[in-house]
Amino acid sequence: MDPSSKLIYEKQLYVSLSNFCNGKGLFTSQKIEQNEIIIEIIGDVVEDDLTNVHNPYALQIGFRKYIIPKNITRYINHSCDPNCKIEILNDKIVLKSIKKINEFEELTYNYNTTEYDLGVDSFRCGCKSKDCIGIVKGFKYLSLERKIKLANLILPYLKILI
Repeated sequence: MDPSSKLIYEKQLYVSLSNFCNGKGLFTSQKIEQNEIIIEIIGDVVEDDLTNVHNPYALQIGFRKYIIPKNITRYINHSCDPNCKIEILNDKIVLKSIKKINEFEELTYNYNTTEYDLGVDSFRCGCKSKDCIGIVKGFKYLSLERKIKLANLILPYLKILI
């Protein structure tokens, strides 16, 4: 990430009841333009296979490599029709908008774009989008057609699997 780049939205984020699950979600109190870096995901990096370890906050960033968010990014929920994506920029893991986001909208990304196999943390999706996958299990379980459709959103380590 360019050091001169400011995370102008970070202070405009808040946690509230989610529209996508029975828990909490991350929301913005201001409009966000497309292709904006919203917040850096800060946490502990774990190099291990967490497929069969229950940790709903773990975000996979490579084969056998995860970040466990310590900041409010731990509340970013899944949607099959997300408004954000996870991106790695100069060794920083960031949340970036992929479309315009309205104020007070929940921030989401598609977990299948970061997770190879959710294992014990697989879950029934509550996004209700027309393209909802139903059960979120990870990139490994997607059809080739879905993998190709997500190609611009997936992390680099998953791109080699298409």
